[in-house]
Amino acid sequence: MFHNGSGSPLAPIDRPRRPERALAVAALGAVLFLQPFLGLFDLGATATLAGVPILYVYLFAAWSAVVALTALVMEPRRPPEAPSDAGAQLAPELSAGVAGSDTANSD
Repeated sequence: MFHNGSGSPLAPIDRPRRPERALAVAALGAVLFLQPFLGLFDLGATATLAGVPILYVYLFAAWSAVVALTALVMEPRRPPEAPSDAGAQLAPELSAGVAGSDTANSD
């Protein structure tokens, strides 16, 4: 198994999270910034939204969407939540070793 540079070299490395999704976001970004889509929103300086030309609003919204989707796709997987009473579920040999060390020190 390969080592990713962080943590124990024996720890498994997470596989990339569906590279198809990353390719889909890249393709969407390319399509959103092609001339036909830009031409739809290039209505000149007369068409504005709160004083900002529609083309600029579209460019900012499309860029924000691509960045947000990229962050969503590239977010690492989170391990499942551990139960709150995880300390009570120790292996018997570990809990016996901890209890045995407490009694040995008290003598």
